[in-house]
Amino acid sequence: MNIKSGIIPLNFSGILRDYLDNLSDLVIIVLDQHENILECNSAFLKLMNLPGKPHGRNIGSFISADTLGSIIINIKETRPPSECHLKFLSDKSGSHILRCFFFSDEENIILLGEKLIPGMDDIVEKLRRLNDEFATMTRELTKKSIALEKAKSRIRELSRIDSLTGLLNRRSFHEAFNRTFSYTIRHNQPLSLSIAALDGFKSINITYGHGMGERLLVAFSGILQSILRTEDIVCRFGGEEFILLIPGAKAEEASVLIERIRKTAEAFVISGFDGKITASFGIAQLMQTDTFESLLKKADEALYEAKSAGKNRWVIK
Repeated sequence: MNIKSGIIPLNFSGILRDYLDNLSDLVIIVLDQHENILECNSAFLKLMNLPGKPHGRNIGSFISADTLGSIIINIKETRPPSECHLKFLSDKSGSHILRCFFFSDEENIILLGEKLIPGMDDIVEKLRRLNDEFATMTRELTKKSIALEKAKSRIRELSRIDSLTGLLNRRSFHEAFNRTFSYTIRHNQPLSLSIAALDGFKSINITYGHGMGERLLVAFSGILQSILRTEDIVCRFGGEEFILLIPGAKAEEASVLIERIRKTAEAFVISGFDGKITASFGIAQLMQTDTFESLLKKADEALYEAKSAGKNRWVIK
């Protein structure tokens, strides 16, 4: 700028007009006395996501009904410039709250609007709502996490037990035996293992049906659990066979426990079953050179001898 000569090389009025029309975030709308739009700037088009200037449209078509009354009042009271908050609605960009000022001359009304910056109260309220939503989500996730852990625990439990009798299954018994075997060898303690088999089980299934066979298996399992000690381990090994692991007991001591089981089973009465629940048992005592397989083999041989000798008895090998 050449101040001495008084010449202004730039057209400041043109720059200001271009700025307000194309660059400013300030919404500018020129209305006639009937509130129809004569002119607007790019900020209004951008705010409302309009493809072109809505010449001739009534400004009320862009404003929410709950704030529409404010513009009518303010248009009538534009001397001096009046102020209100208006909610502008767009099909594509949603709603926008603008702080608006009205100016008028004899023919036209100028509306200037700026988007409101949320106040501290609004921010605190939004944070509170978000915090409540987060807390609700956290509670729901916690509930689902607990339910998931319970489901996993139940699945692990089901994978370890026999579904019919509730006893340990074969795989779980191997794990329990390995722990007990290691402790027994390390502390030089006695250990006995017994295989039990219900007598005539196949004939019972044929005569009474598989349903009765299952009832006998469940009843015998209950007898085992009621007589065996807390430290004893029992599993359904398959079919009508069960394995009993009796730590801290020599074969002769284990036979006392087995005899109680045999007598209790023989005296047990099941509705609809005319016979007696009898079982044969093979008993083997752990030696220092034994493995699970060798101990099991000795008990199986003893079981075979018990069956061959007339069943409903026990044999020590």
